Amino acid sequence: MRTITLDRAWRLALHQAGLSADEVARKAGLPVDLLSRDPAVVSVDAYRAMWEAVEGLGENDPTLAVRLGAEATPELFSPVLFAALCSGDLCRAMERIQAHKPLVSPQQVDLRHTPLEFGVSWRWPKDVAPMPALEMAAHAVLVTQLARTGTRERIAPVAVTMPRLPKNLDALTDFLGTAPTAGPAGVVFRAQDARRPFLTASEAMWTFFEGEFRRRSEPQQQASTVEQVRTHLLECLPAAEASIDAVAARMAVSRRTLQRLLAAEGTIFRDVVRDVREELARRYLCDTSVPLSEIAFLLGYGEVTSFIRAFRSWTGSTPQRYRGARRHDLAPGARRTAPLGTRSTALPF
Repeated sequence: MRTITLDRAWRLALHQAGLSADEVARKAGLPVDLLSRDPAVVSVDAYRAMWEAVEGLGENDPTLAVRLGAEATPELFSPVLFAALCSGDLCRAMERIQAHKPLVSPQQVDLRHTPLEFGVSWRWPKDVAPMPALEMAAHAVLVTQLARTGTRERIAPVAVTMPRLPKNLDALTDFLGTAPTAGPAGVVFRAQDARRPFLTASEAMWTFFEGEFRRRSEPQQQASTVEQVRTHLLECLPAAEASIDAVAARMAVSRRTLQRLLAAEGTIFRDVVRDVREELARRYLCDTSVPLSEIAFLLGYGEVTSFIRAFRSWTGSTPQRYRGARRHDLAPGARRTAPLGTRSTALPF
């Protein structure tokens, strides 16, 4: 199962663009605290849902793509962006992004060098639906801003193309200095601009972080079946689709195969769902601003009473009592003891 890691740059960029990270996650049908997690790991489908949510929330804001993509600054500290800004010029920066992009996005980056031009294009795997127009526009802005941040010059691309053009191009054209046209997603710069030295270049800093980038780029051990099921449940629960058939379809296996794989790991689907719901419920109840009705929805329950009955069966307590006990434990000067029945397990996703 392929996953994407959303680093802290997501939350910061959304905040600086005037959007609530929690609202974006909620609209995408994902846990409201998703972008507060470290790391925040999502499936490719969830990644696309996040961009669709951002596009939906900003559908009446023609400047949103510019404000999202223009946050290519060192203080944002996106690991991939940091690697780019440590480079000697835009060509080398994009080579590093090309190498590390799969860590944070399903997109694949292609580069084209000619004596006169330097082209950057994006493509998506054949099994992934095209991303929203907003993401394509934001990426064109991001690469342009990267060139400007590194050189401290107002570099402008000579061509910008995208398969789906935003409804309003004025703000995007003003920022880029060229009007986007229909075509494969990409940006083209003059070769001399792509070779302008980056004032942010630092091989010493790059060397310091390079080992971590390489470690993260290495193939990771295949996640267990339980871990895969738990990840899919994060998306399925709010949509009330947490059935074994729905999860099996997402994993591209049959119901019987999924049952067999879980049995080999000593569990059954129902128990995995119960554990995920309980752990999420405990986390959500620690935030007193989230009403029980919303927690019930996020856990896939149609009625609050169903959630309350389930929580009592898990813990022997009600959600209200658990929340009250947690509020008391976290009060200044209170003893840090766990409420009765609390387990010290941590969510592995």
